[in-house]
Amino acid sequence: MRTAGVAERRAAGIVIRSLLRAALGLAGACTGCAIGAADLAANGAAVADDTAAGRATGAAALAANGAAVAGDTALFAYDAAAPLDVEIGRRSRNRGFTLVQLDYASPDGGRVPALLYEPALVSASPAPAVLLMHGLPGSRGSLSSLAAAYARAGVYVLAISAPWARRPAYRPFSLLPTPLFDDHDRAELVQLIRDLRRAVDYLESDPRIAADRIAFVGHSAGGMAGALLAGVEQRVAAWVLMAATPGWISTIRHYEATRPDEFWLEPLDALTAEQRAAWSGGLEPLEATHWIGNARAPMLLQAGTLDRSVPAADVQRLFDAASEPKSIEWYALPHALGPTAFADQARFLARHLGFPADRFVAPDRM
Repeated sequence: MRTAGVAERRAAGIVIRSLLRAALGLAGACTGCAIGAADLAANGAAVADDTAAGRATGAAALAANGAAVAGDTALFAYDAAAPLDVEIGRRSRNRGFTLVQLDYASPDGGRVPALLYEPALVSASPAPAVLLMHGLPGSRGSLSSLAAAYARAGVYVLAISAPWARRPAYRPFSLLPTPLFDDHDRAELVQLIRDLRRAVDYLESDPRIAADRIAFVGHSAGGMAGALLAGVEQRVAAWVLMAATPGWISTIRHYEATRPDEFWLEPLDALTAEQRAAWSGGLEPLEATHWIGNARAPMLLQAGTLDRSVPAADVQRLFDAASEPKSIEWYALPHALGPTAFADQARFLARHLGFPADRFVAPDRM
């Protein structure tokens, strides 16, 4: 058990650290940043995407799936014929692109908040696209600087908010969403993969976008989701996974071994051995190392040797489990990486998506 003294010392810094982390994740130079901040501050009111019916649907799906065997792609099946029910919101012009707020129906109920970056100038028609996934904490606007850079290079970008960023009723208010250490963690991850597959459906349905030139870029927990998605989604033409953890189980092992006093680990102390075994048993099959070997498209992993959140050994395990063609780049950088890594990934994607790499201007931060 962690001592009360340690918990008390941590408590004083929780709000400050939460605000700093949220600010770092949402900082940027375009309208998307303000949207990201609003998503966090709204605490559930962003797009009214967690209805009682949606929660019931998600719970039913979780119960039906049970403890799936790793690699069982049926776990992430959804009704591709169901209407996306896209609702378009505000459009705002920015330098080099138009930002569109939208949301669509989640297969597990509720709405998926998203941002579409429409380039003002494309190098080819139809144009390539990137599906962009934030980490934790974060929301659809968290990687706005990177999204804007791709849009200005002539690439459409769709960024969605993960289920944990939509402030469902079962999550207590927090500027820093963390795992809940109950069945919702598994349900949210399964829902995220289905929501990302529906995002691919949406991009494919847009006649301005080349259906065979859609890439995925994810950071941290977003990279984890991408590594899992790569095992079930074959329509993606290229993958970029930045500072990607293999999964929640790997993350917990790392933090318990190296940073056991992190405040978000405290709920683990309240679990009985049986409860912890059940939680781990539900999530271990979803570790991306079980899935990433099914990927067929070229993949680039990027990681920082100064990363305190995702250890090099975990990134290496993920890379080793991935199928060819694959490559990995290491940087003397922390978890957020930086412009050198962004420029490298843009050159990688330019080769596979067919846009001019020299039009991509790497931002200082995501």
